[in-house]
Amino acid sequence: MIERKQIVKGLFYPISKELMQKKLTDFDKLASEIKSDNDCVIAPHAGYVFSGLTALKAIKSLKQKKLVVIIGVNHTGQGKSIGIWPNGFFESTFGAIEIAENETKKLIETKLFEPDYYSQVQEHSIEVMLPILQFYNKDFKIISICLSYNDIETSKKIAQTLFEFSKENDFALIASSDFTHYEPENIAKEKDLSLIKEILKLNLENFEKKRIELNASVCGFTPIQVLIEYCKLKKMKANLIEYTSSARASHDPSSVVGYAALGFKEKTKK
Repeated sequence: MIERKQIVKGLFYPISKELMQKKLTDFDKLASEIKSDNDCVIAPHAGYVFSGLTALKAIKSLKQKKLVVIIGVNHTGQGKSIGIWPNGFFESTFGAIEIAENETKKLIETKLFEPDYYSQVQEHSIEVMLPILQFYNKDFKIISICLSYNDIETSKKIAQTLFEFSKENDFALIASSDFTHYEPENIAKEKDLSLIKEILKLNLENFEKKRIELNASVCGFTPIQVLIEYCKLKKMKANLIEYTSSARASHDPSSVVGYAALGFKEKTKK
């Protein structure tokens, strides 16, 4: 059984279980208004000092389910373009998290997802979600997907495959992404809110058109594309939980990274 080791412990988030518990408890007090009623979320993946509170608000808003699908972005360029961790465990702060091997195998059998360790072994965008998930949910397994930059049609195929998979498997879905990188806060916010407007409308084509027009440096735009299309197929409605930037921690608005927590849930049947 392959265990994927933590690589950003002590860098992106606290090094010990005790410090992590304190950090997340402090964040949770600042997120007391959040209800756990979303089926899918977009959450940021920077260091906790910058985006941890926003990530926690997103993940706290999820319904607690025994299966969580996490879609990260391939920052390293290693491995497959649609890689999925096939088996074993992910090392994490509050204990190892098991890969949902049988469910992962079903996705591999579609021939769209390729079993792959290399795209994730040095990738942080999935790892930083795990301690927060564990803080709220003590009993779950994960499907860990890592995507390189793909076009809209590929993203639609991934979303359609997950939609078909959802007919027999109940899961929460996380798309891991930060928004605009290293621009003045006023410019980053303007760009990001323009993109978020299209996400809230579940308009994939307009989101991608706007991202290109604005030259917006959204690192996880492929996970977001997949989530938009998946939520559209599931007839979900979207809500913005929080938008902020690294300036909240750095107090430097001259060059920021934007962070957003967005939630998605199935519409109430009348």
